[in-house]
Amino acid sequence: MSFRSIIFLFTFLYIIPVYSQDGDWELKNKTDNIEVYTRKLEGEKFKEIKILTKCRTSLNAIMAAFEDTEGHKDWVYKSPESYTVEEINDHTLIYYIKSDLPFPATDRDLVIKYTWTQDPDTKIISTLSQGVVGKVEEYDANIRVKDFISTYKLTPQNNGWIDIEYYAKMDPAGKLPAWLVNLAVTSGPIKTMEELFYILESGRYDNIDVEGVSELQK
Repeated sequence: MSFRSIIFLFTFLYIIPVYSQDGDWELKNKTDNIEVYTRKLEGEKFKEIKILTKCRTSLNAIMAAFEDTEGHKDWVYKSPESYTVEEINDHTLIYYIKSDLPFPATDRDLVIKYTWTQDPDTKIISTLSQGVVGKVEEYDANIRVKDFISTYKLTPQNNGWIDIEYYAKMDPAGKLPAWLVNLAVTSGPIKTMEELFYILESGRYDNIDVEGVSELQK
């Protein structure tokens, strides 16, 4: 399997607060606006990832992008299909997303329970995404990823920027060598983040108010 194929596995990684234990993070990749860190805890096969970045946008716009699950195919790297399975309440939904891997690799898919909260004083938004089972039939053509968690912490600043801290960890399932997956862990998320910023800068979500989201008063 090619290195490029493994990168596609990380199309499921979103931007969200870190709930894992503290440890030594190692800077693995850096662009002008994005820093990517990884670490591998004792006894674990796969690395965790943390991304630090920022974007000049509104909380409503970025949250609208997160909740527009059908629109994820426009910015989540190599994800040709995504849709909402169930809207539980204003803060929680379940959605499906597929990752298209080139032959001979088997496509992956994932069913995610996504929920979020906002601090009423600081306006910081924290999201949590976890893999769930039993909501969408498993297809023979895909391998279902079940062990997945990611978080975002969105911290608004008075200058109009939002500081973004993203954390994710997953087991891609199937017969993939851990060293190869760990090697590619920093590439897919950067591409996903860059595409998300492009969508936000286009203004697609500028006029959308997400129920329950409050902006920081300047």
